Amino acid sequence: MKVKGLRAVCIMGILSIIILFGFSSVFAQPPGSGGQKKGFIQDFDKDGDGKVSKQEFTGPEKVFMKFDKNKDGFVTKDEVPKGRKGEGKPPKEKKSRKGFIQDFDKNGDGKVSKQEFTGPEKVFMKFDKNKDGFVTKDEVPKGRKGEGKPPKEKKSRKGFIQDFDKDGDGKVSKQEFTGPEKVFMEFDKNKDGFITKDEAPKGRKGEGKPPKEKKSRKGFIQDFDKNGDGKVSKQEFAGPEKVFMKFDKNKDGFITKDEVPKGPPSK
Repeated sequence: MKVKGLRAVCIMGILSIIILFGFSSVFAQPPGSGGQKKGFIQDFDKDGDGKVSKQEFTGPEKVFMKFDKNKDGFVTKDEVPKGRKGEGKPPKEKKSRKGFIQDFDKNGDGKVSKQEFTGPEKVFMKFDKNKDGFVTKDEVPKGRKGEGKPPKEKKSRKGFIQDFDKDGDGKVSKQEFTGPEKVFMEFDKNKDGFITKDEAPKGRKGEGKPPKEKKSRKGFIQDFDKNGDGKVSKQEFAGPEKVFMKFDKNKDGFITKDEVPKGPPSK
């Protein structure tokens, strides 16, 4: 009986110690150590005046200006939105998706100048409809995909003129054209040294790429007539002399269209 009573006393003593230390550890815990998210003011208010100055704020200036509604240089408790997610962390500046103007308007005048725009000049000129050197809100197309990113200049597929017209005069000069001279001469119907819109073939396949000179299979004359006089001289002919003499039936030193047999054998 004495042993059982002693054991009961020991157990009661141990329980008392556990309870005592448990309460003391709870009350000794520093306030706010339970991971408490106090909010925007507590996170940035270094001098403890109950508001956050521009100097105290470590986030982007754009975010500070958004919170500082009365523009007094301080963000007060009533200016911080309630229930803000991620409170206690410096706000991150989200990538703007609002539109062209907000992304490029550096001086905040509500329009984008040529100097502010970082995209291709061709795109700027396309948006600047009144050609005043600025892109305004009404000039930017609504619902433009990829807004917030500098527009990419797409490879032109509109036609021959747009692909080769470097100076923007609406026609292609011999110097601007990168294809074979023979092709240029074929398109330049009036031989004025320029290919105009009405001279460029419509519905040309592979438009937007320099035309490739195909190996001619149209006939003997087209293959050897270098000066374009419609006949082939002995000097222009690159084949054997024996073949030339065979075709030059009237022996005048030229092979004309009527002298070449139809469906001639390969050279």
